[in-house]
Amino acid sequence: MGLLAFPAGPGKVKLGAGLIGNTFGISAEMTYGFSLGNTLELRAGVRSTTAWNVTDDKSNELGTISWLDGLIMLGFNL
Repeated sequence: MGLLAFPAGPGKVKLGAGLIGNTFGISAEMTYGFSLGNTLELRAGVRSTTAWNVTDDKSNELGTISWLDGLIMLGFNL
């Protein structure tokens, strides 16, 4: 999956598209955070992913599926 990320003030937006397993899908993520000094960064956000024409391992056609994730990230710069 290819991702495009760009800052938006204290937030960060990521958009992605590509293969999820063997089907096409998209992903969008929005996070907000702040730096703790020069080495630490704390962010929280939400990510949504959608895939089309999904077939499970028993050959059942599931159609379009989507899921939503909440996330907390701790970044450390060396």
